[in-house]
Amino acid sequence: MSVTGFIGGRGSDSAVNLYTLMAKYRCCCGLCRLRIGSFVISLISLLVAIFAIIFMAFFNTYLTDIQREYLTIPTFFLMGLQLISSILMLVGIFADSHYFLLPFQLSCIFQMMGSMGLGLILLISADHGNSQLYPVFAACSMGLVAVYLWFLVICSMTFVMIRDKKRLIEAEIDFFEEPHIEPHIERVNSALF
Repeated sequence: MSVTGFIGGRGSDSAVNLYTLMAKYRCCCGLCRLRIGSFVISLISLLVAIFAIIFMAFFNTYLTDIQREYLTIPTFFLMGLQLISSILMLVGIFADSHYFLLPFQLSCIFQMMGSMGLGLILLISADHGNSQLYPVFAACSMGLVAVYLWFLVICSMTFVMIRDKKRLIEAEIDFFEEPHIEPHIERVNSALF
């Protein structure tokens, strides 16, 4: 909670001061700012999508028929969605447009569901195969759910930061019409929407 949120936006806090408060938002255990964290996340997601599509295209013959039937189309769909949404997220970060981050958030939700489905398919198909690697792959796919949940949280925080920054820049409004207080805006609490 910021000082401006605590006192309702009254006082001498200007829009520039509010933006500097928002610019201090950090992620990744305080290692980097939200924009940098989101940029790294979108690059990682972009590379993972490209490598997964290449991997499925060239190593599809090593899967069993059942695995190929249930994994090929969903993998290409989910990785294609992640590829497009990662590019849109990069555009949104550079263009300061928070709406371009929404497809990535939706993609993270689909990726979590896909990772859970992948884990279930690998566990079920492990009974038919003689390899002990399938349960390990299934456990790793459940770990992907936690990673995509973390990606979703960071992207959502960046969405709110870019949206609030845009509101601060576009609206220098004096809500109280008092001559001795400089123009300011009241920071909108995201919990209200």
